[in-house]
Amino acid sequence: MARIPFRVNLDRRARRRLLTAVLLLNAGFAVTTTMMELVWGRMDEFSQPVRNLIRYVLVQGHLSTENVIAVWYSSMLLLGVAALSAAAWTVDTRRHEGPLRHGWLGFVAVFTLLSLDELGSIHERVGMIPVAGGQVLGWIYLLALPIAVTSVLMVVFGAIHLRRVPQAFTLIAIGVGLYVLNPISEDLELAMNQAGAAVWTRISRALVEEVVLELTGTLCFAAGVCEYVATRSGERLEWDVPVRTLRLACWLIIGTLTMGVRASLWLDEVLPAGDPGMAQNWFPAVAWMLVAAVAVTAVPRRRWQGLAIAVPAVALSAFLGVGLYLYSDLLASRASWAVPTITTLAAGVALEAMLHGYLFSFSPRSSTASPTLRRPRPRPS
Repeated sequence: MARIPFRVNLDRRARRRLLTAVLLLNAGFAVTTTMMELVWGRMDEFSQPVRNLIRYVLVQGHLSTENVIAVWYSSMLLLGVAALSAAAWTVDTRRHEGPLRHGWLGFVAVFTLLSLDELGSIHERVGMIPVAGGQVLGWIYLLALPIAVTSVLMVVFGAIHLRRVPQAFTLIAIGVGLYVLNPISEDLELAMNQAGAAVWTRISRALVEEVVLELTGTLCFAAGVCEYVATRSGERLEWDVPVRTLRLACWLIIGTLTMGVRASLWLDEVLPAGDPGMAQNWFPAVAWMLVAAVAVTAVPRRRWQGLAIAVPAVALSAFLGVGLYLYSDLLASRASWAVPTITTLAAGVALEAMLHGYLFSFSPRSSTASPTLRRPRPRPS
């Protein structure tokens, strides 16, 4: 049966490059968020072209606005932690670790849900559900107990299971601490908005909440899990997957994402109005990120093939995740279900084309990966 080789390099140099790239992106979004906070209240002072530049271009880097590239980036960073957690579970399973290894699946579920929530503004809308007496309690108080329980379980899991890699536990514990402080920061934000805080106060609050607590917290989780995976796997992940198994897994994920579009629209009808995040855009964004992930982890015959597929796939993920197609009147009229559904299925077609070799030519990792490449050894005379 034909098999496809995959490889992920996690040596110190590769991890340093990845960390540097994420830090630079975080710093860039911190700058654009600051600029947006400075100019938004002074829009009347600018000419119409500058207003359009601010309203349609600069706003894409504003972390406190929904349906922009900055929020898509934050969502995909959370999804990256979920993927790393799945890799950690796989490594522990190969090493026949105890049942505590299944705690990584809890990380996968939590960060996948957080990634969806980042684009869909679900927790803000859940907080608008009226409680006794018709009062709105707010998500901070409504979700306080689940947040506390999840945080404690993560720390306990890290203290027990990650004791062989203390640096990983330290990073994850810092990430938990930063996440726990985030609800307190949002509570302060609400009080500042009601009191009419000055612009620099709002900027400081935005940077602390969005960059220091959220993005840096996510980065700590990602760095911690990556450190664990690299240490326990010998700094390299390698695996061969049968083509049939891979096709089945890809279409199972694509089918789940497609059904998720419809489920998100139902949830949108059930929950009260709140922040304008669009959960249905998360599903095609994830589908095209899956295309990019397969392209960069599979072993190609030519080095340029992976990037040639991954770069447009990531761009399309951002385009769909942000909902930029809504600027087209033709697509906006069908945006509620047609565009997310069709583009999610299109990602499945792209994966099928890759696995069949129409878009990607795979290279066996070694002669044992493909019997057809084995050369007969000369017999000694």
